[in-house]
Amino acid sequence: MRMIGRLESSLLVKKTRRRKFCFSLFVFCMVSLTVYSLQLYVVTERYYNPPKSHFTNNYFLAAEDAIALGFTVNTPTCNILNISAWDQAILPLLIEEDIPRKNCHLRQRQWTYQEGMNLIINVSSLAESGYSMGTVTCCYYTITRVEQSINNYDSKADERVRYSSTCSPLEVVVNRMTSPFIRVHCRGKYWPLSSDVLYRQFHAFAVSPDEPKVQSKIRYWKRKSQRKEPEIPFQKPPNVVIIGIDSMSRLSFHRTMPKTRAMLEGLGAVEMLGYTKVGENTLPNIMAALSGYLEANLRDSCFFDNDTPQDECPYLWKRFSRANYMTAFIEDAPLLAIFHYLKTGFVKQPTDIYLRPFMLGVYQHEPTPYFTIDCIGTESVDEVILRYIANVMKMATDIDVPLFLLSWMTNLAHGSLVGGKYADELYADFLKNLDLNNTLLFFMSDHGYRFGSIRQTFAGWYEDKLPNFWVYLPQTLGTKHSDWLPTLKTNSMRLTSTFDLYRTMSHILNEFTTTPELPVIKHKTTGLEIGRKFGQSFFEEVPILRECIGAGIAESFCACVVPQRLSTNDSLLEKSAEAAIVHINSFLPPQCAKLKILSIEAGAVAKYRQNSRDGTTNSTYIVAFVTQPGQFIFEANVNFFSRNGNVTTEPLQQEFHVSMDILRMNRISTDVSCIRDGFLEKFCYCDSTSTLIKKTTLS
Repeated sequence: MRMIGRLESSLLVKKTRRRKFCFSLFVFCMVSLTVYSLQLYVVTERYYNPPKSHFTNNYFLAAEDAIALGFTVNTPTCNILNISAWDQAILPLLIEEDIPRKNCHLRQRQWTYQEGMNLIINVSSLAESGYSMGTVTCCYYTITRVEQSINNYDSKADERVRYSSTCSPLEVVVNRMTSPFIRVHCRGKYWPLSSDVLYRQFHAFAVSPDEPKVQSKIRYWKRKSQRKEPEIPFQKPPNVVIIGIDSMSRLSFHRTMPKTRAMLEGLGAVEMLGYTKVGENTLPNIMAALSGYLEANLRDSCFFDNDTPQDECPYLWKRFSRANYMTAFIEDAPLLAIFHYLKTGFVKQPTDIYLRPFMLGVYQHEPTPYFTIDCIGTESVDEVILRYIANVMKMATDIDVPLFLLSWMTNLAHGSLVGGKYADELYADFLKNLDLNNTLLFFMSDHGYRFGSIRQTFAGWYEDKLPNFWVYLPQTLGTKHSDWLPTLKTNSMRLTSTFDLYRTMSHILNEFTTTPELPVIKHKTTGLEIGRKFGQSFFEEVPILRECIGAGIAESFCACVVPQRLSTNDSLLEKSAEAAIVHINSFLPPQCAKLKILSIEAGAVAKYRQNSRDGTTNSTYIVAFVTQPGQFIFEANVNFFSRNGNVTTEPLQQEFHVSMDILRMNRISTDVSCIRDGFLEKFCYCDSTSTLIKKTTLS
């Protein structure tokens, strides 16, 4: 009986333990689900949910009200209004869109940190956590890119990384690093913690690549500096550094990053007030800056479709490399990267220094419900990236090699009107501590905020077109070329575009190297050469009569002509909207539902020319309309032509020509899994009968 009693007692204890375990597991799962749901809710609110419409009235202004604002650029052919960064229509949106960022410094332990090329074990942090060097064992895995052949690759060619098979031990406090990208692991030395990872962190070090090509560049500049030619003193070409923040208009930069702006002004950098985008989103603008071509030109020659790698495209880092510059390409958001979103990217590593493998490693081990993350361990993504940029610049100086560096930050402002304010002091300190003695710096963006509530305001109409852009000319260049700075200041109040950035960087290469221009591209079908039509160096005076068409700026992106508000009941505005919807439906594939106009919300006429001699009228209508299904909001530029010169009566002939650059003004919030195309997804409402393909999407 005693045996049976003990057995029953034992079974009861086991049942009780099992119940406690199950209950604990249930509580853990519910808490985890709640936390995840809250994170998902915040992210969904921040990126996916369609914002409330702010179409309380037609957002365009009457002509007299608009002109009363004055102009930042005022030439005979270009009049860009002086919109206030604190426009009354924008102020409520800044509060509405302000979703606080995570405080990365409170996120987890900081058992390791970087000092230059050293990885430091943070002994005091270990002690605060109840551990020591004697009770934990730390090591690191290296992260490298998986290389494929240009003749045998797949669509994931630029997405694969490899971790080293062994974890190299970190047995001392100060550890000199020779690998650029690592992931640190720390485990307990003794049971029961010996099988648990107590700490994980990623670190990126600015290690000089040991590839033969880079070593050849180092030897080249060493030979140049050692030549004995007193009559021709040696001068190393200037570094060319681009610091880009995605979706940051000039006015948004004024609002959200005043300390950084003050730092640029203190350095003597010049703000380009008329700098205008040439494409809707990031890719076409960066393509223009790096190649001197429109995206359509490259798609006819080297980038035929999204599955085609862009290794053969004539991007300017190739010419810098041929001029023996060390080249670097640094981005923070690999899932939204310039050349990779819904595209293959590059089969071969495009530059000497390429941060993408590191960031892919971070993303693979930082579960997130969206495309961007706020933190890498206890630091913000911007902290990690800016330190890496500074270290790369220092490394290039130490080995005495000129540097071309392109960096692009998407996480900060792409999903938030006010994101810049959370890193303002960080960027200001970054600029303050940089050695810019021989560095031409471009602090820039690609476009303003393209969708959401702000885009449904008159100020937002301008901000979208006018990205932030500053040029810092180092004193060494300003002294040698005394006309460059005055010319730059003159051009700061002229119409300029992304193509001018390409010409400016080419100007530097022409001035300081003998490396020839990149060859012109050829059409894939005809074999005919496609020349570079647009662009002029910032250091050569831009013509005062320059128009958008001459700067490579499509009419939809041109801010030079002041739009004049029209009634949304205007008959020609209605016909313009009808022409636009017919045009959209003409290129939608079968799996997308045909769209209909639900309402016309705003409209203006941007150009109106009437010729009394031949009885013709030419004008450009801007119309914003809502469609169904989906309640998509579009803005279209429609060119109108009539032959009798009297637009108040039914003309003998009317023609409407819709610009290809129809803009989607609200975020994509409906299912677009039936399409895999960055252009079509903004127009597509997936038909419920269509065959779905697995895809993640972003507007």
